[in-house]
Amino acid sequence: ELLSQIKFHHFIMITGFIAGMHIAVGFLNIGLLGLSIEFSSIFLNYRLLYDKSELNLKLPTILQILFFIAFVFLRMVMLPWYYFRFG
Repeated sequence: ELLSQIKFHHFIMITGFIAGMHIAVGFLNIGLLGLSIEFSSIFLNYRLLYDKSELNLKLPTILQILFFIAFVFLRMVMLPWYYFRFG
């Protein structure tokens, strides 16, 4: 179930990015914004590979901090700023 949702999500993102490159610059900006938002998922996905007993190790803690920074900056700061400026 989760794997099919992930595949569908990435299919939509890639399709939107390619369509943006061929349709107009505005769609390209939206596609790039969508891809930059997904950057924070990299840290979360790597952190999820660790078992619960290993979460107190140094690397999962660093991944959690990087996820938090990327999530706050890209999704909670950049996304509203983009919508207020260009929306």
